[in-house]
Amino acid sequence: MDSTWYIERLCGCGIWRSGADVEDVRTGRKIGGIKYIVIGYSFSARDSKTWAYQVRLLETKRWGRGVAGTQASGSASCIGKCKVANKSFPVQTISKSAEPYGQFFMDTTINTAAAKQRGTGRSVASWTFSNREWVGPSEPAKLASVDVRCDNALPGAPRRVGCVTLAAVLVISYSQTGPWPEVAKHILDAQATGLPASTARRTS
Repeated sequence: MDSTWYIERLCGCGIWRSGADVEDVRTGRKIGGIKYIVIGYSFSARDSKTWAYQVRLLETKRWGRGVAGTQASGSASCIGKCKVANKSFPVQTISKSAEPYGQFFMDTTINTAAAKQRGTGRSVASWTFSNREWVGPSEPAKLASVDVRCDNALPGAPRRVGCVTLAAVLVISYSQTGPWPEVAKHILDAQATGLPASTARRTS
């Protein structure tokens, strides 16, 4: 739970600590609270103008008064060249056995009718907590995804739109048990020489 995104070309996930405090409106004193973790997950496709964003809230601890029966609900927005195509984060109870969940789908708004178009967007999920004992709902909590780039710049396919995680580091893997074992063996032999650049991660 180090509050960061771990990303690949088509997906990303991360875990964050968070909490909601209950205050007495007359005294301003904290009388209860819920600690929870937020799991964020984003995924896209090379052949789709849509990407998905999901969040799940997992309670880890609660204390004091005014927390029993607390519920969460949420929504989403999109920053940049995108729009929210579908969103679902209905009112759900949060407890040790109940994990509120939201799922959202974003569409790129680049001009797909023209060739070599591209644009970047970022999903933002938000949620609030409510309880029958409270005067009103909590302040919204938010979690933004990493940037997603969509384009139709694939050579030879000017109308084909795809979306990828922008900051992902491209990786190519070879295995001695994979389709090109001779390439993997050659890389292993090169790494074993001790020459510069031989400190790269060893292949299997």
